[in-house]
Amino acid sequence: MDVKAHRFRNPSKKWDLNTVHDIDAVSLAVPYCQAVVPDREIADLLSRSKAGPRNGTHVLRGLGDLPDLLADLTRTAKESPHRVSAEDWVRQGERFCMTMEDLQRSATTPAVR
Repeated sequence: MDVKAHRFRNPSKKWDLNTVHDIDAVSLAVPYCQAVVPDREIADLLSRSKAGPRNGTHVLRGLGDLPDLLADLTRTAKESPHRVSAEDWVRQGERFCMTMEDLQRSATTPAVR
């Protein structure tokens, strides 16, 4: 709701269907994701609403920031006193790739359902 409120504060901006879809998407993603990479306008709205910090989500302004963040998240996961498969990182029965080798193996291995 805060993102929409910040968007409404700028009367010079026209609403379009894409903006509505973007706001709906980030409203679902931010509470559940470690990181989101929205477009510039939505990243700015998320920044002003402080939605990322409130939810513990990193709001990135571009894909160029993603490799460093993934390295930090991987390090945090590996240093966690919990097993990597703990609920904080992966739900029971789901797989999570922690290295490029894991990712490449998962691409050639059928998903377990």
